[in-house]
Formats: sequence, C-alpha cells, structure tokens
Amino acid sequence: MTVEEPADLTQQIAQLNYAIVKWLNINLKAYGVTATNYFYVMKINEHPGVVQNQLNEIIKVNPSTVTRAINT
Repeated sequence: MTVEEPADLTQQIAQLNYAIVKWLNINLKAYGVTATNYFYVMKINEHPGVVQNQLNEIIKVNPSTVTRAINT
C-alpha cells in the first residue's frame, strides 16, 4: 500500500459523487428538482411526520441550509 492510494480513493469518490449528482440533476430536471432537493425528499420519506428541527438533526447540516431547501 502506498501513500498515494488514499488520495486516489478520495479522488475516485469525489468523481463518482460528481457523476451521480450530474446524472440526477439531468434526470430530475423535468420535475423541477435537483439532486440536493431529492436528497431531502428521500430523508423526509424515510422519516414520515418529521419536523424541521428533527430533519436538521438527521441530515446534520446548518439549520439555514434545511430552511432554504424546504422553501425551494
């Protein structure tokens, strides 16, 4: 195992994430939804009846980020 392998893995994960987000954005465009909004919808679907402060705890992001996503 070389020192470069973790960086390569990190780069591969980042590239895969980019490809998935790009694919989602293309395929969700017809519905007016982005990959980020889709993520929130999935989390809400997994936790029926969740309220905003609980969603903040589940997603672990800044509350203002969740507020913006909900408003969108």
